[in-house]
Amino acid sequence: MIENDSRASLGTGHHQSVTPMLQRFLKTRVLESVQQNCRRLLSERGESNAQSMARLIIEGYQQLNPAQRTEFFQFLSTGFNPDPVMVQEAASAYADQPNGVNLMHLFRVVEPPRQELLRRINRAPNATGALVRLRAELLAQMGNHPDMRALDADLHHLFTSWFNPGFLELHEITWDSSAQLLEKIIQHEAVHAIDGWDDLRHRLQPDRRCFGFWVQTHHRARTGARLAVPDDAVDHRHAVGLRTRTAGRRHFIDLPGLGV
Repeated sequence: MIENDSRASLGTGHHQSVTPMLQRFLKTRVLESVQQNCRRLLSERGESNAQSMARLIIEGYQQLNPAQRTEFFQFLSTGFNPDPVMVQEAASAYADQPNGVNLMHLFRVVEPPRQELLRRINRAPNATGALVRLRAELLAQMGNHPDMRALDADLHHLFTSWFNPGFLELHEITWDSSAQLLEKIIQHEAVHAIDGWDDLRHRLQPDRRCFGFWVQTHHRARTGARLAVPDDAVDHRHAVGLRTRTAGRRHFIDLPGLGV
């Protein structure tokens, strides 16, 4: 009986020591899988497979811990840059003969493959919001990792084209708006906290006005959803959120994640 108890104790202790090692191993496998899927997605030709793979990349990224996300940012920053030899040749060709053909070739060569990768990731459902949140996390690390500025520049370039002000639609928000939207307003009021539903209803009385900006994206045609974007992760020139007018005053309400 004592011998059996000793074996059981030994087995339990062994299991407890192996579990953290197994968890670290599985986390490493997730990071490697995300990186591999990025390479595969960039070479994928089928639209259907590309969407599925893009979804796997987003889901895998969400499982990474902070240190692994930093490593993933470094992977994107260094692994998908333009070929310097091809850039030099294209630039020399355009300098020698500055015609439209050489200019277009230079454009194609200079654009980092990373931009196309991000475009393909954006094909997954709700991917735009995931990429916005990814950039928000990236910006928090920029001070310690200046080598990630190229990745940030690519995200900035894509966001400023995807979130063109011409895609904004202004809609009035009333007490009859969707419950999900009203709940977001309660949660994310940035200036004057809203004390529950009764307080919000008071603020949306007929003698007051509340308006929201929505961004039209290609995902809307597929899902019917609209997207509100955190302005710190996109660009202050393209801030998206709510503006309310009460007694001639305005204040800004940020609604991160709405419709994402």
